[in-house]
Amino acid sequence: MIKVKAAAILLPLILGTIMLIAYAIHTIFSAKTSSNDLAYNYGCRGNMLVEGIYNDKRVTMNATIYFSFLDANKILYSISGTATLYNEMDETIDKKTIQRNVYFNYKVESREQHTYTFTSKRIDIDGVDNIDKVLASLVMFNSLFVLGHRDTLVINKYTKNTILIANNQSPVVMCVYRYIF
Repeated sequence: MIKVKAAAILLPLILGTIMLIAYAIHTIFSAKTSSNDLAYNYGCRGNMLVEGIYNDKRVTMNATIYFSFLDANKILYSISGTATLYNEMDETIDKKTIQRNVYFNYKVESREQHTYTFTSKRIDIDGVDNIDKVLASLVMFNSLFVLGHRDTLVINKYTKNTILIANNQSPVVMCVYRYIF
C-alpha cells in the first residue's frame, strides 16, 4: 500500500521533471537553430568604391551605403552615389546616379561557412536614380536592381563588434559597431 502511494506521488513528479527537461532542451535547440540568428541591433553606414575593367572600358561606383538588420529575417540596404563609365583614354562616357533602398529577406545556407542567401523583395528607387541595367550590372549585385534575385553572401563576425560581409569574389563591407554605454 505504501509503495503504491509513493509511486502515485513520484510518477507525476518524475513525468513533470522529464517534460520540463524536454521543454528546456527544445527551447535551447530552437534558439540555436533559428534562422533569425543575424539579429545585429545596429545599422552600418559607410562608403564604397567599386572599380572594374570590361572590354577596355573602366567603370567606377562611388557610393554611400547603409544597411540595417531588421526583424523577421529582413535587411534594409540603402545606396546612394554615382557610377561612371570611362573609355580607354580615361574620358567619361556615361555617368549615372544611384539612390535606392532595397529590402531583402535572408535565409541561412550554412552556419559553418557563414553563408546567407539574400533575396530582394522590394526595391524603392528615388526619382534622381537614373542608372540603367547595363551599367548597374557592372558595379552592383543583381539583387540591387532585379526584384526577386538571390545573391549569396558570407557574413563573418570577427570580433564582438565587427562583421565582414563578402561575396565569392571579394569583401564588400566591413562594419564596426561602436557600443555606447
